[in-house]
Amino acid sequence: RMKIKFSLNDLFNNDKFLLVFSLAAALIIWLMVVVNVSPATTRVIQGVKVNIDSTVPSQFGLEVFGEKDFTVDVTVEGKKYQISSAALSAEDIVITAQTNSVDSAGNRTLQLKPEIPEGADYKIKSISSKTIDVYFDMPKTVQMVIEPQVVADGFSIVEEGFTSGNINLSDTSVTVTGPSTEINRIEKVVAKLVLEKSLSSNKSAKAEIVLLNDKNRSDFKYVTTSLDEVVLTIPVLQTKELNTVVGFKN
Repeated sequence: RMKIKFSLNDLFNNDKFLLVFSLAAALIIWLMVVVNVSPATTRVIQGVKVNIDSTVPSQFGLEVFGEKDFTVDVTVEGKKYQISSAALSAEDIVITAQTNSVDSAGNRTLQLKPEIPEGADYKIKSISSKTIDVYFDMPKTVQMVIEPQVVADGFSIVEEGFTSGNINLSDTSVTVTGPSTEINRIEKVVAKLVLEKSLSSNKSAKAEIVLLNDKNRSDFKYVTTSLDEVVLTIPVLQTKELNTVVGFKN
């Protein structure tokens, strides 16, 4: 049986082996330098979600109304392999809006606190915004009667020789939901229909649901309604003037 003798001297005298060995050694040395010697670098991670801590506000019955989904851009600093897109994403960083002082309704400017996982070797250098503005209030839901409101700009609702009957609505009430501060300012709810000309026949059309305050204005930001519109019907009746005759009996 033939015996194969292994000799390191023969290997290092082999040009092909030397080439492969040199490349492998260079790669190992480069990786060691990158991991242990490379200087710190920075990277901006976009779209990091802001978590609004509801622990304290919920104890006072408060909720967030309006904008709830906030994101910030975070600049991190660390070694390149530690903060690369493959090693670190927006989901790995936690940004919390501090709500410890929220105990009543109103607009609040909340401080943002960044956090990184325990044991992470990188650090957060800066965030694109240090605060966010959030509106807190107690939620409230009410049922309100809808009143018809027909608008005729500069002309009468019906043509001459006609009169309008009682206006009908497809729905007579609506559920209104939102912050109690705004709900309490609602004076009435109307189904608003704007006419383009005077009527000479029955009119049925979709009317917009509008919330009005005591100054007849609609300036509610965070209120929602179960209906956006209803069908408003205006009966139109013709009128005629008749001469009367007096008759005597017995």
